[in-house]
Amino acid sequence: MFNSRLTVGWLTDLCFGFADFVEPRFLRVVCGFLFVVSGLPAGQMNGKPQVLKIDQSQVTQPLGERWKTAKNLASKNDASEGYWIGYCISRMMEKNSYIGSFDTRHRDAISLFETVYGYENEADPKPDINDCCGEFSGTMTVGNSNQKHEKMVKKIGVLVRYDGKGKQLHDVKVSNMSLHVNLDEKPIVWLESAEDNESIELLSSLFSNADDSEIKEDVVRAIGLHRASKEALSFLKAIVEGKEEEDVREEAVFWIGQQETDDVLPFLTRIARNDNSEDVREKAIFSISEVESEAAIDSLISLSRKGHDKETRSKALFWLAEKASKKALKTIKDVLDDDDEDTEVQRQALFALTQANDDENESVDELIKIAKTHHNRKIRKEAIFWLGQSESPKAVDALVEIVKK
Repeated sequence: MFNSRLTVGWLTDLCFGFADFVEPRFLRVVCGFLFVVSGLPAGQMNGKPQVLKIDQSQVTQPLGERWKTAKNLASKNDASEGYWIGYCISRMMEKNSYIGSFDTRHRDAISLFETVYGYENEADPKPDINDCCGEFSGTMTVGNSNQKHEKMVKKIGVLVRYDGKGKQLHDVKVSNMSLHVNLDEKPIVWLESAEDNESIELLSSLFSNADDSEIKEDVVRAIGLHRASKEALSFLKAIVEGKEEEDVREEAVFWIGQQETDDVLPFLTRIARNDNSEDVREKAIFSISEVESEAAIDSLISLSRKGHDKETRSKALFWLAEKASKKALKTIKDVLDDDDEDTEVQRQALFALTQANDDENESVDELIKIAKTHHNRKIRKEAIFWLGQSESPKAVDALVEIVKK
């Protein structure tokens, strides 16, 4: 309806040719597909690394025991320049969703599955992307943002890189097994599958021993992928409420919102209201918007009307606009009708109105009313501007009428 239509995704590391709109830590990219990105290092496409495997009799051992075996195996195989240890977990994902790195310019690069096992897994193919959109790193959903895709169990590789002595942690990556992963030609010790609880236990210990904040963010991301796990949620909440650096806490807040349960909403709402960090509060509001439920809409409505500061109220309004909900639209209209509301908050509400997902042109009617009758001249002028961006014939007629007056 409005030419400024935005689609906002999560971004920390993206290599694309163009973007419509940048919001702090968020970006909407239009390239024929919807991309939601939570940044992981993309890297170059290199040759196949050496793959070391533990003995088949050890595959059923607890992950912690296999981890010790992997370190010993690497030390015996002259991995003096560093090595990776990897395993996989199972995750329910949409059929056309992927986690990791994909570059259309190197679509023939071998997948992680082929790296480890020597052949491609036909049951879990690479994403079918024909547009030359460049390289992405993170989580990608191929298709329309309103589409619902079939879900299936997919294998996700968890990869940890050590220095040659096996003491210093250098990197942590996660990826669908069907995607290529840049291992910098370092050898990898493959441990096969792991259960969620033992994976979280191992990753939690890596987090405790890590000094670098970027490594900690990577570990938080890997733990967050264990969806609907009580252990993962407990870990993430502890990070948010702890004394870690702000970026690490933001990462934890984001992944709490990816747990696909209403149970996270009271916690996220409390963080959005009360956390000392403005960036963490904003990320909590975004994470609430990621929860697909009426309860999440109610939380955003509450924050938009009763948030302690105008920044909180404005961000809640912004994300409310992404919800195709009558309740969301009514809240936006109520903010605009409130003569006592802060002007900046009303400006955000006006912008949210232009982005509202309504199919009945109700937002255009409201915009026309504001342009004609709102008590604040600044808001009236902005409403006129947004009418000029609308493709609705009613907006054109209203502009002609306003000009004639």
